[in-house]
Amino acid sequence: MIKYLFVTLNSFALFFYSLFLDNGTVTVKGNFPSNIKPGTEVTAELIVNKGSMGGFAKLQIEVPEGVTVKESDSKGATYSFAGGIGKWIWTGVPSDQEFTVKLILVADASVSGTKQIGAKYSYVENNNKQIVEMTPVEVVFGEGSGTPAVAAETTTTAPETVAKTAELTPTVSSGD
Repeated sequence: MIKYLFVTLNSFALFFYSLFLDNGTVTVKGNFPSNIKPGTEVTAELIVNKGSMGGFAKLQIEVPEGVTVKESDSKGATYSFAGGIGKWIWTGVPSDQEFTVKLILVADASVSGTKQIGAKYSYVENNNKQIVEMTPVEVVFGEGSGTPAVAAETTTTAPETVAKTAELTPTVSSGD
């Protein structure tokens, strides 16, 4: 009888330990305005929960034609923008488990309509490249409601996980 009680208590302890101390998963959450007036600049952010991973990582955002991305707070990354793609590259990611990269979206005066913005986070785990890719967020360029479009934060660990709307899915890739 005591043996079963001991096994049950250990099972509960492991369960609660995994709930509060699981640092192995990588998640990304994006905060973008749902509406941007042409010819203006707006602040947006990408929040990365890197779990226990460290070392080399790359965060990338892809914006539509007529939109550029300016660096705001890169958390020590090297930033570049070319061809509609903004990239932040770290040789060593920030030590905080979760960090926020702030950016400025600049809409050209000629851009209009509903466009998509996508992002992905790449890192190395067990000598394999892992990619967490966000389902694109739709942003209206022109008049609209002005409520924020937020990409939902997800927790996925298996490369085979199927992507859902506004979620991120890690995949294993041999190149970029």
